[in-house]
Amino acid sequence: MAKMSVTAREHRVQPPRWVRNLFTVGACYDLWIVGLVINTLGPLIPFFVRDFSLTPSAVAVIFTARGLGYLVSVIAGGLITDLYGRKVVVVSGGFFIAATLFLSIWVPSWNWILVLATITGVGQGLIDGVANVIMTDMHRKNPGRALNFLHVWYGVGAFVGPLMAGWVLNSGGSWSQVFGIVGVAALGLVAIFLPFPYPREYYLGAEPDPSEESGQGQSQASLQQALLQFINHPTFLLVASIMFLHNGISGTVSGWANSYLGEIFAFSTMEASLTVSMFSAGILVGRLLMGVMVEQLGYGRTLLFGSLGSFVSILVAVLAPTGWLSAVGFTSTGFFLASIFPTGLAVAGTLFPGNMGAVSGLLVGAGALGSMLVPGLIGVLVDLIGMRPAMASSGLLLAGMAAAGIAVYKTLKR
Repeated sequence: MAKMSVTAREHRVQPPRWVRNLFTVGACYDLWIVGLVINTLGPLIPFFVRDFSLTPSAVAVIFTARGLGYLVSVIAGGLITDLYGRKVVVVSGGFFIAATLFLSIWVPSWNWILVLATITGVGQGLIDGVANVIMTDMHRKNPGRALNFLHVWYGVGAFVGPLMAGWVLNSGGSWSQVFGIVGVAALGLVAIFLPFPYPREYYLGAEPDPSEESGQGQSQASLQQALLQFINHPTFLLVASIMFLHNGISGTVSGWANSYLGEIFAFSTMEASLTVSMFSAGILVGRLLMGVMVEQLGYGRTLLFGSLGSFVSILVAVLAPTGWLSAVGFTSTGFFLASIFPTGLAVAGTLFPGNMGAVSGLLVGAGALGSMLVPGLIGVLVDLIGMRPAMASSGLLLAGMAAAGIAVYKTLKR
């Protein structure tokens, strides 16, 4: 009897085709905005240094500020989504991003830009988390395929962002114009979702089965027990460390490769921005390819391939004697990093299949912490030891990730 009621409920909450198409486009645009917001920041760093007379370590605080806002909102956003609905979260996130970028153009000091950057990070975390939920609502019959397609659009935004910023800056524009363009794009997200209703009956599991209510307390107790298991599970902790280092290095390349290539190899703003876009293109191609191959290779081999490959390629990027070889190294790093994040989630989900929500939240949080701390640390090292040694230190971090990848591979093989 319970099975029949669940089937009927799933049938009732299937959204009409036009609603599914509309919000599918909205979710993809959402992830495109996330890629755009994150990856337009790197090309602006030398211009922040020049316009505000700052050191690299002082400018690097903007990564920490955005990361702090993101870390808080990506965790809290899930709760807000369930309590108040998808629409209020995605519209609020888009508005926060647009408003803070517009205000950053007019504020009088760098300190105010940092304050606004924290709120930009809040908006980014809100729209990043809710996009997955919207896509799952709209495509519950094949969520895996839908989510893989969704995350391709992050790669598209990450590819377009540096190219757009480089073109504006190379044409004599300023960082404020880039902020304005991204702000307008974020308002487009508000325009997609604000006019249309997103009724609760479209939510996955919006109408809980009464027969399940008696098990709610038991589920909460099980979740608390699972959280303790996470902390005490060596493989889960290894995967969390991989997520931390993965996002930290991705943020470092996106944020500092422009400055590195300009200072070490005299790349123009457009040439350096094109290289960062190729790094994002490597991620895009790598995810498409590994999405097809990951089940055949196995999760352990995929993590091993990505962690060892990215270690070698980042060494090529930061130790290369020529600019073109360094650019190849950064592009290859994106390709090898591509499969690590989704595969890490799959490994942890296999370890704790009944608590995927908590697993995802904790691992995404670990990644957010890495993107907040590591690029800022590299900025401090640039001041202390110079650009090339500071960027070379990212190789040490990827050596740690490679060691963790080997350990996870051996564990899964056993």
